[in-house]
Amino acid sequence: MPPKLFAGCILALFLCPSIHLAAQTSGNSFVPLAPGCDTINLPVPANWGRQNYQLGSGNTGYMTGTSTFENKEYAHFFDLGVASANQYLTRCYINFAIAASGNPANLNKTITIRVYDGTSNVPGGTVLGSTTTTLGNIRIDYLLNDRTDITFPSPILLPASKKFFIGVDMSTLTWSGAGNNKDSLSIYSSTAGTTPSRTWARNPLASPQWYDLFNEFSLRLSLYIHPFVSPTPTCQVTTPVSLVRFAGKAVADGNLLTWTTASESNNKGFHVEHSTDGKLYQRIGFVPAKGDGNSQLEQTYSYTHQPATGATEHYYRLKQVDKDGSTSYSQQVIIRQAKGGLATSWGRLFPNPAQGRLLLEWKQAPATGTQVRIVDAQGRVRRTQLAAAGSVQSIIDIKDIPTGLYILQLTDAKNKTIASEKFWVEQ
Repeated sequence: MPPKLFAGCILALFLCPSIHLAAQTSGNSFVPLAPGCDTINLPVPANWGRQNYQLGSGNTGYMTGTSTFENKEYAHFFDLGVASANQYLTRCYINFAIAASGNPANLNKTITIRVYDGTSNVPGGTVLGSTTTTLGNIRIDYLLNDRTDITFPSPILLPASKKFFIGVDMSTLTWSGAGNNKDSLSIYSSTAGTTPSRTWARNPLASPQWYDLFNEFSLRLSLYIHPFVSPTPTCQVTTPVSLVRFAGKAVADGNLLTWTTASESNNKGFHVEHSTDGKLYQRIGFVPAKGDGNSQLEQTYSYTHQPATGATEHYYRLKQVDKDGSTSYSQQVIIRQAKGGLATSWGRLFPNPAQGRLLLEWKQAPATGTQVRIVDAQGRVRRTQLAAAGSVQSIIDIKDIPTGLYILQLTDAKNKTIASEKFWVEQ
């Protein structure tokens, strides 16, 4: 079990000065649902409140997230009642109070969302379904003060008891002793005592591993986890276009975006928008709807973007446009370029290792006649290109250069070497 040192403090929760409340308000509106589709605890009951309890008395972290307790998973219990007509779960909203890491690379860590059979009233039983996201994707929603929308690959059939748990597995994350490598993730909860006890935690050092926060700490909490349930497996948000997948990845030609719709009605197409900070977006392209914009079958689209900036993080979203001019936005996706750009006296080159292309950023625009050469380990010149005079950026195509160590040489108009840097190509 978690250290008992904290238990005495949690019993007097509102009198303990070392427990901090991080209350925030949400700007989310209720999403309209298809007929027969229902949500649990959404809209959020007025008496819940919203808190992110931080630990004290020698412990650090969050009561419902990463902490020195080293809990690996948190789950919320749902009991629809055996007479409920709802038989399927298709998605859920989760409100995270914080999502961050001291190491940007850790934002790629996987977070698993599981649905457990809750017939025994204890989590950890049969897994009915699961899906994954990343700490980085959750962080985007957190920065926007938005819920994280979790869609399961296929509708999940609930047990006959209509009891189930939704768990958030954080076992990939690190807290204790991590220093600058520390990961922070926490789920909002209700204010203590305003709801029945619905929250469980899993700790590999405990016996049994799953424990009820009320039994351990006399703490009655409900998590901000909101499942979508229905009598049929077709519970979806009512929109003219049902977007079921939107993903992106870095490829040799740039950043590849792909998305899939389950159905479309009067769809004109999609504006693709790009941002380097997740806040200010610019339109970069338009992808028209397939056929006449009406379909009950899956349709898959793609778009490749070649960023003109050297940013290591690229945010994308879709602005779907109906034929009547109405619009709606997708969630964001983020693509992180390879880290390790090399700073130099004249600027920097990145990414390093490079794949497909190499980007040079100059502190000052190079003089007319400045030439860029890429030389291999045997001294052979593999690429020669004039730097664009007056521009602070140069893009070098290296698609046909094999993996290996190379030297970037810069020469002036008289063919005098003015700088040279080593870098790695990884195709």
